[in-house]
Formats: sequence, C-alpha cells, structure tokens
Amino acid sequence: MANATKKTIVNFLKQKEGERFLDWKHRIYIAKVNQDIKENWAEIKELLKIETSIDSMRKHANGIHEYYTSNIGKMEKEASEYVESLIASRVGEIEEAEYKNEKKKWQFFDQRRERNHIMRWEERFDHFRDEIIKSIKFLAEESPIEWKNQNIPFNVVSSYREGALIISDWHRGLSTSNYWNTFNNEEFDKRVERLVEKTIQYSVENGVRVLNVFGIGDFVNGIIHVTTRISNTEDIITQTMKVCEILSLVMARFANIFDKVNYYHCRGNHDRVSADKREELARESFADFIPFYMKSRLSHVKNFEIKVNVIDDEIITTEICGKKIIATHGHRDRISNVVENLSLMTKIIPDFIFMGHYHHHEENEVQGIEVIINSSFSGVDDYAKEIRKTSKPAQKLIIFDDKEGRLCTYNIGLNI
Repeated sequence: MANATKKTIVNFLKQKEGERFLDWKHRIYIAKVNQDIKENWAEIKELLKIETSIDSMRKHANGIHEYYTSNIGKMEKEASEYVESLIASRVGEIEEAEYKNEKKKWQFFDQRRERNHIMRWEERFDHFRDEIIKSIKFLAEESPIEWKNQNIPFNVVSSYREGALIISDWHRGLSTSNYWNTFNNEEFDKRVERLVEKTIQYSVENGVRVLNVFGIGDFVNGIIHVTTRISNTEDIITQTMKVCEILSLVMARFANIFDKVNYYHCRGNHDRVSADKREELARESFADFIPFYMKSRLSHVKNFEIKVNVIDDEIITTEICGKKIIATHGHRDRISNVVENLSLMTKIIPDFIFMGHYHHHEENEVQGIEVIINSSFSGVDDYAKEIRKTSKPAQKLIIFDDKEGRLCTYNIGLNI
C-alpha cells in the first residue's frame, strides 16, 4: 500500500499530457498550500524549473489559493441562489433533479471562466517578465551603466548623517497642460534631472554619506481610470519599462556619489495590473517589476542595495539614525488615522510615517509621531483641476542626524 501511495504522489507531481504549464504550476501550488504533498518549495522550484525566488513562489501560491477559494465559494452561493429561485418559479414544469444538474453546469462554467481570466493575466505577466529580461541583457551589452565612486568632497560635520529621499506619484505617461502645470515625457525627464541634482547638492552640503531612497508608488500613470487612459501618451508596458530604466540610471548616479545607497519600495494604486480594484488582491502590480529590473541592471554596483519589506509588499519598515520609520503609498490610509492603524497593524511605534498619494505637501504630528506627506512629482492634472485641488510639484529630501534626529527637510520644487 505504501508503494502504491508513493507512486500516486509521483504521478500527481508530473505534468499531464496536454496540460499547460500554468495549469500544472497552479495545481502544484494549490496542492502545496493544502499540504496534499510533502515536497518543500526548493524541490517544487526544481520540479517546475523556474527562476522565481522561493519567497515569491510562496506568496504567489497563497494568493492563487486565496483567490480560488474565495471565488469558488462566491460562485457556489450565487449559482445556488439562482437555481433555487428558478426552481420556485418553475415547480411542476421540470423535475428538481434536472435543476440540480443545471446548477452543476453553472458552477462549472463560472469556475472555468474565472480560471481562464486568471490564466490570461498570468500569461501576459509572464510574457512581460520575459521581455524585461531580454531588455536587461540587451542594455547590459549595448549601454552598460558605469559605476565608479567620484569621491566628491562632502562638507565635514561632527555627527553622523543620512538622507531620506521620498519619491512618489511620478505618473510616467501622463500628459497634461493647464494654467498651473504642464507635464509630459519631456518635462518628466527635466524634473528627474533637477531632483537628482538638488538631492546631491543638499546632501553634500549637509555631509550626508548614506542615502535612503523611498519609492512609495505610482511611478506610472497606469490604466485604473478612464481619465488616466485618455491622458496617457504611452501604454502601461512602455511606462513601466521607461521608469525601470530611469530609476536604474538615477540609482547609479547616486551610487557614484554616496558611500551607500539603500532603496525601499512599495506598491501604489495606479500601478496595479487590473483596472478593477476589486480584482487587485489576485493580481500582481506593475510596480513589482521595478526592484526586479534594478536588481539585475545594477548587479555590479556594490554600494547599492534593494531592501526587502519584512511585513508586507505595501508597507516599508526601517530605521534611520535611530528613528523608526514606516512608509506606504497611502491609498489604503487616511491621514487622520494612519498613525493608529499602522502602529496597531505592525506592532511598531514609529517616529515618522512617510506617505504619498494625496498629491500635496502636508505634515502633521500625532502623539509625537510625525506624518509626512510627499508632494506629487507630476503636479496638477485634469482630475485635480476638476475637483479644485491644486498644488506644487515637488519631492522631499529629509536629512537625519544621529544626535538631532530630523535635522531639516528640503521640499525640492520641480516646476521651475
């Protein structure tokens, strides 16, 4: 009996004849989450012959399992209610047994439709990942990023200092022109250049040797609203590829100046794959490609490091000069209760919370915890104009001192 069971498990792990790779991968992932198989993630990675990290496989598997579980339950309930109402209206015309068969048929069709929907997004995402890998290899040969620390003379200070550059709401691909703001791809490049130059200038003046960059979302304009799709000059794939390369070049320039550059990353809402936010829990984000791309493109830059989020893909936690920091995009939070919610969720009492999303400069203090809202990079667009919300495009550079804490904040204006 033991040999028969072992043989059954081995047969289950094999890819069936005519079975697509994604179907096979999902079947193995779900079996692993359900503990139906004893193989560990390393063995599954070897079986599937994929390059994804074990941690990403585990997260991906849990997401797929959660999606299937929740949607199957929902579909069963909807199908059940539909069939029961149908039975009540047609009693005596058709036998109840025939309706039960119809119920099963509805369940089967609904499940297959949802499964095919997931597969289409999976295939599109896998194709995009392959294209990014090809692009990285091509650029590494045709346009390698040079890295050589320039040893710029920093001002000498008596204490240890680090910088925190908050970058968010770049909205690459957006095109708008109004009384308050003109923004397009050409202006985008100018603002990136000014931001980099001012960051280096202010850091050198303050004796900063370590720069911490917080990329907190919405680097692309995305596809989430009809108005964003109308105002886009590039498709979402092109937006993502451009941002990945530009950020890689920016990080390389910083690495040529500073002793160490740390990059922290979280998702926004404009970079989600699905236009329907109800589906986003089961979808990956285009923002996920940014650290993936930079890690490969800057693999030779020894003083550049991408920090991994410990708690969640949308929540950054770290410490600078003894001060605890939580950073997030802000689309799931309100300024009025973000301190309470994030402190209770993370079990961390921070000194600072960094947020973007709200497209304006704001700072607040709650029980000694400072909430810092980053301005938008892109500035006033058509949507902001229509709701009578105007603000100056800017990004924040905060200088931390090991004795003073937050020494100063530069709100770097970009619409010059």
